[in-house]
Amino acid sequence: MLWLYAALFLVVIGAVISLPSIIIVVAGMVPTIISWLFASSGDRHSTTTLAAMNLAGVAPVVGMLWERGHNINNALQILSEPVPWLIMLGASAAALALNAILPNIGVAMMQRAAVIRVQKIHEARRSLVAEWGNEVKKVAEDRKRANAPQTARRPTGASPPPAGPANPGQAARSKKAPSEVSTA
Repeated sequence: MLWLYAALFLVVIGAVISLPSIIIVVAGMVPTIISWLFASSGDRHSTTTLAAMNLAGVAPVVGMLWERGHNINNALQILSEPVPWLIMLGASAAALALNAILPNIGVAMMQRAAVIRVQKIHEARRSLVAEWGNEVKKVAEDRKRANAPQTARRPTGASPPPAGPANPGQAARSKKAPSEVSTA
């Protein structure tokens, strides 16, 4: 929140010292301002990306203003032209494209790294089995079985359990004594 006060302070000081540049900056940073106002708390990183790219798009337009002469008439003239808007909003569009594409690329790279790691583990396992024999494989399978959750197994040839309700507690509640049954 402190950075918000700092930004407002800079805008006010900038408006006093350099009003034409502040007009261009505030007009060009509208996508960032809207994103900051409406972004959820988990989406602040995309707002930061948008702000950086948006500022990069505003900087050349401010340079145009300084080339033409630093006055309010030139600032308004620049804002009435389509090319400066294309530059400023194009940078914002590039930021939104980066926010949409880069997370997917990161996920794909992490998945590929995981696949390579699993392949290396399997390769190391095969080399261990080749070097030490099938005893290593049997020990690993025994450990896997020991760590697996135990399920109730019926001995071979045993009769199936008697049929009844799926919930044993329900069976106990449904068998009421005659004195417990209401006659209302």
